[in-house]
Amino acid sequence: VLVQDVPKFGFDPYARVMGASMPARAALGRLLSHGANSESFDTADVVPDPSRAIVAAVAERRGAMLFDPTQALCTGPRCRFATADALYYSDFQHLTAAGAKAAVKGFMPPHLP
Repeated sequence: VLVQDVPKFGFDPYARVMGASMPARAALGRLLSHGANSESFDTADVVPDPSRAIVAAVAERRGAMLFDPTQALCTGPRCRFATADALYYSDFQHLTAAGAKAAVKGFMPPHLP
């Protein structure tokens, strides 16, 4: 089994969630964005990762099963980094325990003899 890397963000999800949980900071963010709520505090676009194509090609050539955590974490170009109950990332690319559980949801490893 080859494993694709988790989605990577161009910001620190931990800092975003913590900042949003502080009323004064959240209000300042709304003021600076002129009241627009353009930024989600649980999903965002990810940084493109050219190594994904290389990992997929190796898996195909070797006949390996490819596990891709984006299937559980992402919808289109947006990926979840938190829920109302859990933070999925400890920084821009590393999962927390809750994030790891969310990433492997639905994964069925191959049966080994």
